[in-house]
Amino acid sequence: MSKFYRSTLDIIYAVVITQNFFIVDHVFVPLEQVFRYPNNIHAMGLFLVYAFIISGWIGYHRSISKNPHKGALGNVRYVIDLAIIFLVYYLVSIANPSSNARFGEAFEWVFPTIFALYLAWDIVKVLEYKQTRTSNMIRAKRTVITGVILVAFLAQASSYNIASHSSGITSIPDSNKITIDIAYIVTSLILIGMYRASKWEIKVSLPRNR
Repeated sequence: MSKFYRSTLDIIYAVVITQNFFIVDHVFVPLEQVFRYPNNIHAMGLFLVYAFIISGWIGYHRSISKNPHKGALGNVRYVIDLAIIFLVYYLVSIANPSSNARFGEAFEWVFPTIFALYLAWDIVKVLEYKQTRTSNMIRAKRTVITGVILVAFLAQASSYNIASHSSGITSIPDSNKITIDIAYIVTSLILIGMYRASKWEIKVSLPRNR
């Protein structure tokens, strides 16, 4: 069952990444439009989405190769995986210039929700795998890292809401909209980079045979 879950998730991830290529044609062609509003926001947003998807796919494989889905809790993790991919696809749609969605939605609720699901995924994995003390400690550390980043994204969502909605998003000049969105795209990239680097830095020490 675990191989089936992994295969289906790989296919869905591939479809989502392929969908990005269709958006690239609208955002980066012709190239000079990338430097004009609102395409500059879409270009940076698309880069953010690519970084998130690709690093997430790698992170998923790193984790699932060591701890594949098993039993009822494995099924729960798979359901969480599907929910995460749905939200990732929504991120792709936000980066699409033809979308009616505001890019601010990514900061207001999409990223916080995804990381809340990441935290639930980590907690379920801790419950699913109760092996050696060393492995449990490593999983606990990774869960704490996810929790910290979730809090950071919640704080970012709150500050974005204050920055862009305190006087109404429609009343903010375009130049300020650009500054606000670019700033939060950058901070999101930093948080995602910190999250991946922190979790990948923790290496699993295999127990010795006794």
